[in-house]
Amino acid sequence: MSLRNGDYNVVDVGLFSNDEQANAAFVKFCPKCKKEFPSGKFCKYCGQTLEDKKREQQELKCSNCGCPLSEKNKFCTKCGTKIK
Repeated sequence: MSLRNGDYNVVDVGLFSNDEQANAAFVKFCPKCKKEFPSGKFCKYCGQTLEDKKREQQELKCSNCGCPLSEKNKFCTKCGTKIK
């Protein structure tokens, strides 16, 4: 949806749908080669049918206080410890 606001276009980009969020939690996996792919039906190395595999989420935590961190953090937002 695009709205006109003076000389600027205001665009509503929305959020991911529930299906898109669910798909982001899974990757395609070749049971023969043990390789992961973002999409596809067949392995590009061996031709095996790809299977869905739940993406492993490693939860990062501060070594000082245990606060959850994102991969982008350079410092803990709770205690200020530098993240290595």
